[in-house]
Amino acid sequence: GLIVAVLVDEGDAAVTGQVLAKLDTQILSAKRRGLVAERTQREADLKLARLTTKRQSALHRKGHASAQRFDEARLSVQSLEAAIANVESAIAAVDIDIEKSVLRAPFDGHIANRLRDEGEVAVPSTPVLSLLESGLARVRIGLPPRVAMGLEPGQSANVTVNGRGFSARLKALRRDLSLA
Repeated sequence: GLIVAVLVDEGDAAVTGQVLAKLDTQILSAKRRGLVAERTQREADLKLARLTTKRQSALHRKGHASAQRFDEARLSVQSLEAAIANVESAIAAVDIDIEKSVLRAPFDGHIANRLRDEGEVAVPSTPVLSLLESGLARVRIGLPPRVAMGLEPGQSANVTVNGRGFSARLKALRRDLSLA
């Protein structure tokens, strides 16, 4: 979709749930209005079908209407109920698309890069922003297999980065080897 707003810049702080960017939702909103109108029409048709079914039932019991007319009226109610459920499902899908047109911060962090601007088209799987998580830092360290074999997730360790010591806890081990 078309990006209509990018509300943050590089270096800005972001909190969980904060709106970071928005896509144009005009087409989705118009589609939703059309579906709501269709639901209103189907609901009116359903009211008429229920009244018709009630009348046909009374006439059928008195022998003044055929079983065919009564069945048509009764099944018309079921058909319209299904049509309304289908329209409500379509409205829910549009609502999800509208909600997804707002990019929110999934966690507290800082904007590292602003990769798209207003007026650009956001392509699926193409990032708009780069967000770095705040809080506890994480490091990924490559170790020789013989050293890694003696470690277990949850163990504490001391890590030195640029001459500074940090207390760390091992979160996970990857068993694959990278030769890079």
